[in-house]
Amino acid sequence: MKFEEFEHILKDTISSFEEINKIGFIGVFGSLNLDRDLDFLIIPSAEIKKGEFSKVICQFLEKLEKNIIKRKSRLIAFNYSLFQEEAEYLSKRKKNDVFLHVCSYPDIVPPNEKVIDAYLKIDKYYFGTKENILKIPATNKDYDYFMLFMANCLYSHYPKKLEADKIKNKISKIFKYNNSKIDFKNKSNKQIYFECCDFLDSIAVIQ
Repeated sequence: MKFEEFEHILKDTISSFEEINKIGFIGVFGSLNLDRDLDFLIIPSAEIKKGEFSKVICQFLEKLEKNIIKRKSRLIAFNYSLFQEEAEYLSKRKKNDVFLHVCSYPDIVPPNEKVIDAYLKIDKYYFGTKENILKIPATNKDYDYFMLFMANCLYSHYPKKLEADKIKNKISKIFKYNNSKIDFKNKSNKQIYFECCDFLDSIAVIQ
């Protein structure tokens, strides 16, 4: 897929996304060469809690994937550059697949001046304003939010057993470290992920 085609799909997805008011900024950067990977930045609006926004990211990626599938392609998303090679291998990536590196609040909080400066220079953006990058608050549960974000392989096309093991392992630790537990029975991986998002939002305090 050429970048111009993906750009058209992205704009269509944004224009029809019902939760768009919960997003503060959407942009892409890097080489813009879809034969490699595409760096995709999506950050929350200032008033949205990070768990709720993690759910919004999932909902947006689902809608984006549905639109990409219509073009006989797949979306393969990964949330951390160190996962790039394993995501490419485990997903059995094909030439026309969209290989998306999702960047978000873990890259910005706590403040990383070099990263923030680079994001503020993005010239390919499609929603929101760059100033929203500076408005993401820190919380007392950011380590757990970051672990949750990195555990999200729901859109990486991993083997289902690996996807379940990775999500359940990280989420069980998040609950344990916060003196609680989660019942995994009769729940999809997405339901488990969303339950952890809500749990962290219920105990997180802005600092």
